[in-house]
Amino acid sequence: MQIRIEAADLPGNSCGPSPDSPGGYHKNHVGVRRRNRRDELLGLVPGDASSATWTMDCHAVPSPAGVDLKGLYIQGPPGGRFIYLSWVTVDDAESLTLLRRAKLWLDAIGPR
Repeated sequence: MQIRIEAADLPGNSCGPSPDSPGGYHKNHVGVRRRNRRDELLGLVPGDASSATWTMDCHAVPSPAGVDLKGLYIQGPPGGRFIYLSWVTVDDAESLTLLRRAKLWLDAIGPR
């Protein structure tokens, strides 16, 4: 089985300042974070791309609550599974620095 995430209207490759970065954040990108590997992101896309799509393998296993999804990019405990979209900045040496992340909760998706 596969999970496909489609994104549009990405917020851009720069954003305003914060206490940690008074000059703002630049060269922003987004990707799907691999479980237990903070710096390994699937399909890194510039933050000003017109759209982005990520497809990842997963498998469904029976659980007391019905079905549980597992895979390299699925985070969290049974009953609380999610996928991280991680926003990072990319410097000239192509090092990644985490800017923000969003949880896409799998239990918010209907069983069909």
